[in-house]
Amino acid sequence: PFVDPHFHMDATLSYGQPRVNASGTLLEGIALWGELRDIASVDQMITRAVTYCDWAASMGLLAIRTHVDTTPDHLRGVEAMLEVKRLVAASVEDLKPQNVAVVMKKNEPGKLVDIVYDGGSVGAPVTSMSVLGIKVADGAAASRVKILVAVFLFVGVLGLAVGAGGIVQSMSLKRKLEKAEGELASTRRAGKSTQTGMQAAV
Repeated sequence: PFVDPHFHMDATLSYGQPRVNASGTLLEGIALWGELRDIASVDQMITRAVTYCDWAASMGLLAIRTHVDTTPDHLRGVEAMLEVKRLVAASVEDLKPQNVAVVMKKNEPGKLVDIVYDGGSVGAPVTSMSVLGIKVADGAAASRVKILVAVFLFVGVLGLAVGAGGIVQSMSLKRKLEKAEGELASTRRAGKSTQTGMQAAV
């Protein structure tokens, strides 16, 4: 069977909750999860996770290892995922409960976002920037994209220059070869006429 060794089933199928990730960045997604995990009920997480398991099994995915956020004191995510593991045997015939591994781990998106944004408010939407149509989370990422684009452009121009130089050199060599062949043919013709003249004199 297909196996998914790293999944976050407590957050699955939660698009638009509590709102859509406006910037499309990972950091805003992490901040949104920090809000959702504290308002989502156990039943909501169970419903979303069992729906995902149905879809996964229908595509041939028969083993899932999911992470569960244990940062909050309430641990609703853990409670929900352990219940999903029990329900899976009844709701999805091919996906057995022993094939749903629940891995508990601390995940503190609020701290990550605060660190990256110098102590900015986690509740505020994370803004993004666009560099040549590529969405990035912040100025540092924008700088990295600009550097990469500059490197690619430099390599591209250098490649074109080397290629053009090779073409020019090849054309120059071709002209020299044609000239040498012409001179050789002239020398051969001149040699033949000299031999013919010498034979006639004899």
